Order: sequence, then structure tokens, then C-alpha cells
Amino acid sequence: MDISRLEQAWNTLVRRHAELRSVFTPDGRQQFLPSDQTVLHVPHTQLDATTAPEAVNQELDTLRDRLSHRVLDPGRWPLFTVEAVTYHQLGQQRTRVGIGLDNIILDGLSMMIVFSELEELYRDPGASLPERELTFRDYRVQVEPSDTQLRADRQYWQERLDSIPPGPQLPTLVDPDTVTQPRFRRWQRRIPAETWKAALQNARHLGLTPAVVLLSSYAEVLGRWSTSSEFSVNVTLFDRQEVHPHIDRILGDFTSLLLVEIRTRPGDTRGVRAIRLRDQLASDLEHRSVSAIWVQRELARRRGAVAGASVVFTSGLGLGTAMSLDPGPGFPDRIWGISQTPQIWLDHQVSQTPDGELVIQWDAVEGLIAAEAIGSMFDEYARLVSAIADPGWADSRPGLPAASASHLAQPASSPQGPVSIRGESSPVAEAGKPRPGVESTVARIWEELLGSTGIDRVADFFGLGGDSLVATRMVARVRAEVGIELSLREFFADPTIAAVAATGMGPHGGQMQAGTEDFEEGEL
Repeated sequence: MDISRLEQAWNTLVRRHAELRSVFTPDGRQQFLPSDQTVLHVPHTQLDATTAPEAVNQELDTLRDRLSHRVLDPGRWPLFTVEAVTYHQLGQQRTRVGIGLDNIILDGLSMMIVFSELEELYRDPGASLPERELTFRDYRVQVEPSDTQLRADRQYWQERLDSIPPGPQLPTLVDPDTVTQPRFRRWQRRIPAETWKAALQNARHLGLTPAVVLLSSYAEVLGRWSTSSEFSVNVTLFDRQEVHPHIDRILGDFTSLLLVEIRTRPGDTRGVRAIRLRDQLASDLEHRSVSAIWVQRELARRRGAVAGASVVFTSGLGLGTAMSLDPGPGFPDRIWGISQTPQIWLDHQVSQTPDGELVIQWDAVEGLIAAEAIGSMFDEYARLVSAIADPGWADSRPGLPAASASHLAQPASSPQGPVSIRGESSPVAEAGKPRPGVESTVARIWEELLGSTGIDRVADFFGLGGDSLVATRMVARVRAEVGIELSLREFFADPTIAAVAATGMGPHGGQMQAGTEDFEEGEL
């Protein structure tokens, strides 16, 4: 690998993206430095062919150990790290590159953009990259929730503070407060593409997004190992609001956290649990202008102790199929990775490869929870994810093998009445072209967001390739352009153009209609 060419590509990115030139002042403000003050030099260690294999391995281990748990000073540039070691193995010259990125400036999609553009610039230093008229600073200055929305959302969470449970009480080896310099270890598994495709079909039949069925399985495992079956999980949201055509080309940290309650009821099937979780998420997402950080501070103030959830769920599904964290053929293979987050015990991450495999990984603090326990939890989770593909998954009950329990289970009801499952009989709108007026306007919005044309008025939004990140944008545009006050929960209940238009004309019935294509999602 040509390190000088790699360095040139990085510096082109630094000049292009002000976000890569940012630092933070002591009072927390993000500051963007001029490009002539931010020239990156890539440290490059070169080992000749006579270097002993033991010395080579030691150098590579040192690189990994040094970069994997480096904590960067947010006040000093750069807030990312690139280093390289060239060595010889089996008669061939090889290069290992270590890259560390700080989430304070880059979210998941931003990292994908960085690697995609880096690969293109390495292959062709003169490559013409997509135009971008917006910066992260522009976005933050312009996009703020209204005072009315902020008050309503705070009221929503204030009314729930007394009932929100703490994080899962997992078996720890030591007092978490004694872990002052945490080091993380990763567990990773790949679910075959065919298995994941079948799981998506089962989820779609119930009107569930991929991340909801994964979160439900994650919560099931946590519940088995926690001392309480009621707990909260921090869910990462990727919330780039559709304020500019170039919004998906800029870098920045667009993430926020949502504190999600996990409550189980005896006799619930896995399908019922997932549907209840979906409905809870839909309600919570309507009030996401207030982050989990604010909620946890209020909880600490009210309860006199830190009551946050130390377990995180992050889904990278639906962030884009054209980009990936995996490098292209012009780069070395990605062979190892780790993430570290302050005050977090366990971080769940999931993504999908271009060929359809599902990649699940857990990063956990070493020495806090026994490695054997984490390993057992992870193996159990991987089995549960694979079991979603089984035809009897929805009717199976936790504690029984998903593949064998379907004949024992019957759909359960909540105190508020039965949980609706997509696919049950309900009034169905007539198929055909969108009708003039509201339906035509909604159809145009769908076409612009989904990149499709000629959408039927009863076509399923998620079956057309939509996800709940795009659904959030769609709801916002429908409110702005049509004046319909549509909630995400209402939309999830019937994701069709006809149902959206009917919302503006009064109450309407109907369940979600089964889609015909696979779908992905990023934000829950």
C-alpha cells in the first residue's frame, strides 16, 4: 500500500470536510479550524525483510493496543488517528493500517462516507466527489425543536419518570465504580444472508422493522441474565432531518439516545412482545426532541442516584447500501475493530454486508462481567436472531426453543385489549392510482423519498424499501405540505398512501398490509 498516496487522500478529505478539522472548546462548543492549520501526517513504521516474525507480531500488537483504546483530547486536532506498519510475511510485503475515529465528530453514516470517499480518492487522487452545499454547523444552527415541541416532549417524559426502570442488573465481578479505565472486548457473529432474509420476511408479516425484532431478542437475553425482568436500554437514533438535498453527504454526529423501557408479561409470545415494543417505540419517537441524557439526569435528580441504562442497542441497518465500513478491493481487508463508550458496560451493534449477511457484534467492558457470561449471552442472542427465520417464531414463547414451541403458543392480550398483528382481516382500501388531491401530494412525497414512480395507493411503504428513518422524514413533510397531523404509531399501523390521506379526513381502520419486498431501517 502506498502510504504517501493514502496520506494525500486523507488530506483531501480534511480540506473537503470542515467536520474533520473540528475541535471542542472547554465550554463544549465545536470549533472548525482553517485547512492550512490541519495537515495530516501518517506515522509509518517500516520493517525490513530480515525482521523476525516475533518482532513483527509485537509491532503489530503494539499498534493495535495503542490505537484501540486511545482517548483523544477533544481540544486538540485531529480527532481521528491514522498510523501504518509495513512488514514482510511469507515473502510478501504487507501493510497494516490502524484508523481510530471519535464519535464526537462522526456518526455511523459519517464513517461510511469517510471510508467511501477515502477509497475513491486513494484510487484516483483527482476524483470528483459529490457536491455538498451544507455543513454540520449549518445544520445545527438551523435545526432546533420549537419551544412548543420541547415543552410537550418534556411533559411526556416527566409523566413517565416514576415508572422508568433502571438498566438491566447484570452479574458483575466488581463494583462498576471501581473501573476507572475500561478496556473493551468484542464478540462478533455473521448470520447467513438466506437466514436473515427469511427473518425479514417473518418480521414484515407482523409489521415489524428489522431493528425491532433484533431489539426484542436482545431484551430477551438481557432479561434472562438480569435480576429484574423490567429494565431500560439506551437505543441509538440516527436523526438526520431532511432539511437539504445534500444532508446525506455531510459528516457529523447526528446521533441521540432514546431510553426504552423493557417490560415483560407472563404468557407473552415473542411476536406479541415485539409488537408491544414496536408500539412503545413509535410513541417514544414522537417525543425524541428530549434525549435519554436529559431523562437520565431527571431520574438522577429525582431518585438521588445515577439511574441510567448502561446497556446500548445500535442498529446500522438502512444507513445506505452503497457505502460500508468495510474497505474496497484497493485497501487491506478489515481484520479487527472495537468501540469504547464512557459509562457503558455493553454495546450492541448490527449492520448488513452488501451481499446480505447480518453482522452482529457486542463490545463489553473487560473484567466487569465475566467473559464466560458475556460469551454465553452472545451465543444465546445469535441463536435467537437465527430463530426469527423459523415460521413458528412469532408464536413461540421465551424460555422455549423458538423452532419447537409454536404449537404450544396462542396470541396473548394486553390489559388494553388484544395486540393487533399485521395480516389479520380488516377493512382494505381499493388498489389503484392515488386519487387527486391529498393522495397525489402524499404520493409525490413518497416518490421523492423512496426513488420510486407509479406507486399504488395501497402499496406498503416498507415493502417499497422504506424504513422508519425515511418514515420520520415522510411524516414531517406530510405535516408541512399537507397539514395532516400524522403520528409514527398511526403510520406504522397502516403504511399506505390511502391511509395517510384518510388520517386527515377522520378516523380510519385497517391493519398493516403485508409488503412484497425486503426492507431495512436505521432509526427504529
